Amino acid sequence: SSAASDVYKRQVELRVLHSGAVTGSQSGEGESGAENDSSVVLHACVDETTAVLPGDIEPLGQQVMMATSPPMRAHILKMPHHGSSRQDETWWAATGARVAIASAGERNTHGHPSKSALRLASRLGMRTLRTDAGESFAVWVEEGRLHTRAARLGGLE
Repeated sequence: SSAASDVYKRQVELRVLHSGAVTGSQSGEGESGAENDSSVVLHACVDETTAVLPGDIEPLGQQVMMATSPPMRAHILKMPHHGSSRQDETWWAATGARVAIASAGERNTHGHPSKSALRLASRLGMRTLRTDAGESFAVWVEEGRLHTRAARLGGLE
């Protein structure tokens, strides 16, 4: 059996936790809270490993989710909005995640992930993995234990 065929033998489940407009979100020119709060938020499960994938959802959307969505506990939290400074600590804590992934480009002009999002992850006891720091990583659960493997990639010239 080849490694590629093993991928297709995995048990994969995706649940939509949130989608659509949030009453009270602010609209404006360019990117807005209303657009971000309309993000599709997924709960992903691959074999034993679970993750919350929240798109760009903002604090208001995070609060609405807590009141209206099914439980969202997971091993991994992909930081909302690339780890922007606009986060709801209670929502993050509700995930129970032990790993927070900040997905942002190297030298991005938005300053993602923000220092406050990184501090939040640390305060909640989450290990942070960052794509903006040139890391490549894998996270998985095997026999009930969470594993991470990270490697530094070559940076931009």
